[in-house]
Amino acid sequence: MGFLGIYLDTDLGTALGTNLAPSALSFSKVSFFNASERYIEYGGSRTGPFGANVPATRVIGGKTYVQIEKAITQSVPYSSDISASWWNPTSLDRNLVEATTEVSPCGDNTSVFRLSVKAGSDIACRVHSGSIVGAGIFSFYLKNGTQGNIASYRYYPNNSALVNIADVPTQWTRYQVLSGYGSDNYCVLYVNLDGETGTGITNGDNKLYWGMQVEVGEIYAHSPIPNNTGSAKIKAADEAILAAADVPSWLRNTGYKKSLIPEYSSVQLAAEGTDKVLDCFVTTAETITIKLASNGKIYIDGSVSGNLFTSTVAHTWSAQQVCLISVRYNNGANCVVTTSGFTTGNAVQTGTAFAVADGDIYMGMTDAIASHFNGLMSLWEPL
Repeated sequence: MGFLGIYLDTDLGTALGTNLAPSALSFSKVSFFNASERYIEYGGSRTGPFGANVPATRVIGGKTYVQIEKAITQSVPYSSDISASWWNPTSLDRNLVEATTEVSPCGDNTSVFRLSVKAGSDIACRVHSGSIVGAGIFSFYLKNGTQGNIASYRYYPNNSALVNIADVPTQWTRYQVLSGYGSDNYCVLYVNLDGETGTGITNGDNKLYWGMQVEVGEIYAHSPIPNNTGSAKIKAADEAILAAADVPSWLRNTGYKKSLIPEYSSVQLAAEGTDKVLDCFVTTAETITIKLASNGKIYIDGSVSGNLFTSTVAHTWSAQQVCLISVRYNNGANCVVTTSGFTTGNAVQTGTAFAVADGDIYMGMTDAIASHFNGLMSLWEPL
């Protein structure tokens, strides 16, 4: 029965007024800090909005996950309000943008627009993304509309080559494109005939579009940040802290099992070149940090003891893949780290034994709010 505590996010012993000791923690014991509204994106759909200082959680496969993410800047003004005059929707090459009552990826009909083709027209929609300079990630959602598929849907960042996006499915799909932005500072989305005839494209064929986002300096798209303002919008970093008084003895002595779904693949993490903190145990004698490194390995480092464990194999995974990392701090001789759910690299390995005697736990970050994990994490469970 104790395991229900993690699924229902409820300490059943407290709720029932009994002495039942839960075998897993509850998110209600974790302090969350985030000054910004945010959403969770997983599997092509969004959950939210979650208000400031409210944990952004989602149940996947019967397990509750919470979003842990670094600070992000969404550079596109009015990304969730394409009807705004900023987009100039009545100009010559944008007059086929139509508001709809279609349901967006977040489950409402906010700012979903239909981009339609008309006979003799190459460009159905051109959208300007504002004052953006530098390399970054460009993301948006597409799905086929009500009247057939269009031969090509293209993005056009900073005069780079046109790129076809073929076979857009009937459900919402998020597309991510690494792009550079120079002095002209614009992105363009095209629905076009591709200069061809006889492809089955007819007047009125269309695609549905929602949620352009540009993150300068990033190489993968973070959770969506709708923006109905005329300037860039910043989502503050997520912070999750479990106070020492709420840390159970089993978590300090016997280890834990953690499920995680990163927003980035192992290839993207390697390209970014940043190690991601899974947990930081801030104790009186020593701070212990467990991290997923950019080389795909698991590291456990002590501020006094130095390196306690390094996996001998690199792990690979896809974005939004459920992976598990189990750590037993001291089995009498060694620490034992077990990884599973990764595409490659799953193994049972040993390192230097260590203890976590007291102090707070910073989830997905250090106490200095550095090297944020980006994605969804589940709570700890006993081994």
